[in-house]
Amino acid sequence: MESTFRLGRIFGIPFGINYSWFAVFIVVTFSLASIYYPDNYPGWGMLVWWGLGFATSLLFFGSVLAHELAHSAVSTANGIPVHGITLFIFGGVAKISREAHKPSIELTMALAGPACSAVLAVVFGVTWWLTQSINEPVAAVALSLAAINASLALFNMIPGFPLDGGRVLRSLVWKVSGNFQKATKIAASVGRIAAYGFIFAGILAAFYRQWDGLWFVFVGWFLDRAALDSYRQVAIRDVLKDVKASDLISYHYRVVPTGMTIDELAQEFNRFASRSCCLVVESGRLIGLVTAKQVEAIPEHLRLQTTVLEAMTPWEKLEVAKPEDDVVRIWDLMQSNGGQHVPLMDGSVFVGLVDDESLNRYLSGRHRFWKV
Repeated sequence: MESTFRLGRIFGIPFGINYSWFAVFIVVTFSLASIYYPDNYPGWGMLVWWGLGFATSLLFFGSVLAHELAHSAVSTANGIPVHGITLFIFGGVAKISREAHKPSIELTMALAGPACSAVLAVVFGVTWWLTQSINEPVAAVALSLAAINASLALFNMIPGFPLDGGRVLRSLVWKVSGNFQKATKIAASVGRIAAYGFIFAGILAAFYRQWDGLWFVFVGWFLDRAALDSYRQVAIRDVLKDVKASDLISYHYRVVPTGMTIDELAQEFNRFASRSCCLVVESGRLIGLVTAKQVEAIPEHLRLQTTVLEAMTPWEKLEVAKPEDDVVRIWDLMQSNGGQHVPLMDGSVFVGLVDDESLNRYLSGRHRFWKV
């Protein structure tokens, strides 16, 4: 099941919200409407409190989106495409197609988000100053958003990867050492130390019955996982950089006709458990590809009447590569579109696939990239 709800495009960049966003939106709105605004503005009444809580939450996530758009604008300006922006429980993430190729680009990309948040903090602060004697509710929302954006800028500048401050640290170490992977390892290690600091602070706060500290434990755990996963991504790319697509070619597929039902295809996948996709042919011509995941997504009561032709991904919509391509390009294609298979074409001739199984098989004997 897709975990992100797509909303549209801004400046040509797709954006959406992860389903975890709804949970945090409810929590933030409830906290503002039932605690913050009643405590600070007791005479305004429940309707006003909830209205301000809802408005502040929306503008808060709008601020997070602006933060990510700032990163994306610098990325795009430097020739690094952005595949999309997703808002989720801890803020947002811009999904770029590849890493920066120079420390200076990495630095400007990293600083763009916190700079945007700092500017928004000033804008909302000025709005509060101008409206506090004219419209108190507007001033209250502006003051909250000024504090939120200032906190967002400061939090993101913690010098631990994958936070923006960690990317700044990586760019500086990269500039000095000339070694991108070493710089990533140092920034990720600092990120994990920062994560442990959050976890320790949260446990200490909970020990003194300040239960809000449990949130710091959760944040610390998330940052630790993110730092480790981010380093692994870079290390995997380093392992794959000299490997050609033809070295990892896979023949774990079968050829099926367009008229086969999904029920029949499901049985086919069950008989050949090692096969994770099938090529679809019509009159001897390849016209698409259908995966086990696509089959699983179709409800059982519809499988007898749904054909492979209806469920497949048409050939012209598939990302393809050449046998001589670097596997890093294959990896990037899989990361960008969430796919598991990339067909290899020698001119107009299909020669095989590179899939996640062949990639994992190659990586399984090279454990050094798992260590930070």
